[in-house]
Amino acid sequence: MVITYLSADDSGSARALEKYVTEQALLKKCERIQVHSSDWLTPAHQFYVEQGYREHPKYFTKRLVYAK
Repeated sequence: MVITYLSADDSGSARALEKYVTEQALLKKCERIQVHSSDWLTPAHQFYVEQGYREHPKYFTKRLVYAK
């Protein structure tokens, strides 16, 4: 399961949302959950660590732009 965007107004909502995602991933027998987070979102990084996530460095993204 890949979480592309996760946003919550407060830590209680974020914890409930993350718990729900984890429950769904377990039901679907997913191997892992991946969360993409920008470098500058350090409070979010701490939240994910507290939820049991581990950082895996060297994730690269190439954005493509198409002519209209």
